[in-house]
Amino acid sequence: METQHVFSTAWLTSLNDTANNSDSEDILHQNCRSEWPVSVCEFANICGLISTAIWFVVLFPQIVKNWRRKSVVGLSVLWATANFSASLINVFFVFRIQELPAYVKVSAIYMPTLELSMLTQFWIYGTHYNQKLRWLYLLVCLVCWSLIVVLEVVVGIYKEMEWAAIVLWSIETFPQVILNMQRTSTSGQSTLSVCITLVGKTTDFLSTYLLTRPLQYIIMAYFSSSMAYINGMQVVWYWRNRHITNELPSPVYGGTESRDGGQRYRYFTNDDEAENVASELEIPEDDSVDNNPPVSPSLKIERVLCAIPLRIIFATFISVTLLGYSVGLIWNTQSFIALIAPIGIVAVMLASYVYRKKIMGY
Repeated sequence: METQHVFSTAWLTSLNDTANNSDSEDILHQNCRSEWPVSVCEFANICGLISTAIWFVVLFPQIVKNWRRKSVVGLSVLWATANFSASLINVFFVFRIQELPAYVKVSAIYMPTLELSMLTQFWIYGTHYNQKLRWLYLLVCLVCWSLIVVLEVVVGIYKEMEWAAIVLWSIETFPQVILNMQRTSTSGQSTLSVCITLVGKTTDFLSTYLLTRPLQYIIMAYFSSSMAYINGMQVVWYWRNRHITNELPSPVYGGTESRDGGQRYRYFTNDDEAENVASELEIPEDDSVDNNPPVSPSLKIERVLCAIPLRIIFATFISVTLLGYSVGLIWNTQSFIALIAPIGIVAVMLASYVYRKKIMGY
């Protein structure tokens, strides 16, 4: 997910664009490629505006889902932490540039506030975590966030710190994708948030790659968009496992529950997956479970996407899109060295799979 949630590359890039081109033409004709038709530039800038608007709502379905099920099981705290940390860095960068419009500054405050509420849910609902390491993790986070404030406000290296935000936004989805692989389920994620993210990342990528952008934003757009699509593929691929809890220790600070060698099933109740339901049922010998529980709008969307013909179409579309992203990265950087990026993604996911299978034994 990001599913899950984050600023768009176009939004962050617009901070520099607006600051350096305050007297430039209207917003639909900025950063155009001179060799391309004006209509392409207008389309790309519209895509950037769409992706900016999407990030205002992308986290709401996930926050509501967490609140309704009173649980954050299945969500990576590393994902949420990286997301908030990058936004915190960006706040000070935005307010150091006087020429930015008001809506940009509102966004810069709004997004980390929303992301902080998500982290608060991890603290309130994260009772399955090892409590000592939970406090230690909080302490480390507070120290890091304090350091960010000092470096940007006191030392004044807000421009240099922007690179840290770019790195965090590039890698933030990796922990969530790896956690999904470990659990063989995406039950903790809001399908609606994942779908909204896919739309936002698509428009974000088009905006970045059809306009002239700095190299760092091109790389960030590749990683963030590619990982979002891989996350979307997981929602489709693991749909049949939404009933499986597959509770595993947290990759950050341990957990109080672990698998005992067999898969455990829980029924859906009300409108969300009931990870907090007290009873757990061993899978019957005939592998049958209740297939007609009440479902949420998010789950209805998921079932439509995961119908067999649509699953094939969706999987093919994602595969072709990921290939297109890699081709676009090579074209924009004018170097086959850019192949390191997709190879790196494959290597990380393969290493995670091998670690889970060969070392952890599940």
